[in-house]
Formats: sequence, structure tokens, C-alpha cells
Amino acid sequence: MQAATDRFNRRGGRGGHGHISIVPRNKRREVCIIDEAVGVPIAGSALTQKLFMAMNNTNVQGVVAGNAGANAGAGSAVDSGIELSISLAALGGANVFDDIRVVAMVDKANHNYLSNQVLAGLPAPRGNMGGDRTGSFTGSLSQITFAGIARTQFVTVLTCRADLPNDGVVDDDDFLIFVKAYNNLVCADPEMPTGCPADLSEDGFVDDSDFPAFVGAYNDLICP
Repeated sequence: MQAATDRFNRRGGRGGHGHISIVPRNKRREVCIIDEAVGVPIAGSALTQKLFMAMNNTNVQGVVAGNAGANAGAGSAVDSGIELSISLAALGGANVFDDIRVVAMVDKANHNYLSNQVLAGLPAPRGNMGGDRTGSFTGSLSQITFAGIARTQFVTVLTCRADLPNDGVVDDDDFLIFVKAYNNLVCADPEMPTGCPADLSEDGFVDDSDFPAFVGAYNDLICP
């Protein structure tokens, strides 16, 4: 998981969702796509909005047993993975241009035993965390703590909303898409692309409120 962090990107989407993706868009339909929301938000839980997910797990290079570090070469060659669409409202009201820190980990189905597959990674050698960070089964994760593990324990998903074709740069291709959307104005217009990606302010229109943000990104050219 650690080796795949360079493939994370953030896109805008419909319904105020931020997308965190390691699934290339030309491969998203190889294995499993859940087009409808997964799960029902539970009162008092952290998840206040429905969650959308897509997964392609045909390639598991770099995921091996043992306590050694991840194989960065194998991980960087992987072009499949999991894509989540999470409402910004479920992230504490994050704004569309906020960079978002992500931590992810793999545990058992009953959430009572933590593996050593943690994003952004653990220092090697490191066995499974278990229920107490030493690999023991305790029946819960209540004793798990990352205190004392000396490394950055998250990856940062950088925002590049103005990259409309999602090619890593904001250039003339993006400008042509933005101008067409700007002329259409209303996101509900049937001529608008699905999701109205040029609506950077997410107010239902592509207008003067979106223009300064686009121009700033266009001048920067390369996505962060």
C-alpha cells in the first residue's frame, strides 16, 4: 500500500464528493464497480453521507507475506486498486480546494486484528499489529497506538480541481473545456459534461466565481 501512494489524485465530482483514486479511468470496469452508494449512514457515526466505491484487485504485486518493507518498484508498476468517493460533508465540512490527509489500514472483518498493511506505511521490519501493536489477538483494537512510530503516518491528497481532463496539467485543453462550460453557464444544461467538473465552486453554475480559481491553476500549469 505504501508504494502505491504516488498514484493518488483528487478530483471534483457530483454531489460535493472528493474522489481519491488509484484506479486508472480506462480500467475502472475490469472487475467491480459499485455505481450506487454503499451503506446507510448511521446516526452518531463518522459517516454522515453515503459512500461510493470501485475496486480492481487483479494485480497484487508488492503485496507479500512477511515483515519486510513494501516493494516500491512493484508497487509503482501497479495500475489498479480502489477508488472511493466521499462527500466533503463527511470530512468535517472540508472545502473543495482543501488538501486532505489520508491514512488507511487493513484489519480483519470483525475489526479486531490489524495487519501491517498501513498507508502511509510502517518502518520495516514490522509484523502484524494485532490488537496490541505486537501481533497478539486481544479481541479489539483498543490497545493500538501509533505513538512512538517515527514516520509520517498519512499521505496528502493534493487538490487540482481545474485539471478537467485529469492529465496532471492545467493547460489549453482545460481552457477549451472551461470556456465551453462557461458559455453554457448552468450545470443542468444537457450540453454540460457529466458532473459539471468546471463548476469549481460547486454552486451549480460555471460563472465568474469559478474563473479566478481556474486562472490561478492555469498559470501554475502543473498540478501539485
